[in-house]
Amino acid sequence: MTLYQKIPTQTSRVHPLMMIGALGVILLSLVSTAAIVGWLPAHQGTPVAAAGAPAPAAGYATVSAPGPANAAQAPSPSKARAQRSKNVQAPIAQLAKA
Repeated sequence: MTLYQKIPTQTSRVHPLMMIGALGVILLSLVSTAAIVGWLPAHQGTPVAAAGAPAPAAGYATVSAPGPANAAQAPSPSKARAQRSKNVQAPIAQLAKA
């Protein structure tokens, strides 16, 4: 009788690229979980100043910031808040009447 040696068709080793991929996914999951939970420190950097403000496209009106010249045009915060309150309460009153 001849003895046939069993040829291994499967190895018990993990391919190195599969191990690197698995570790990458685990690391990404841990970092994203830490960011969501708030374990990572908040970004404290200063914003990068633009080299220049982009010019408005043709056909669009520019809005100037409220200043001494435009003080009469800019509504006060309390007036703006009252107007928003009226805008919200008007549809509610119409629904109540129906």
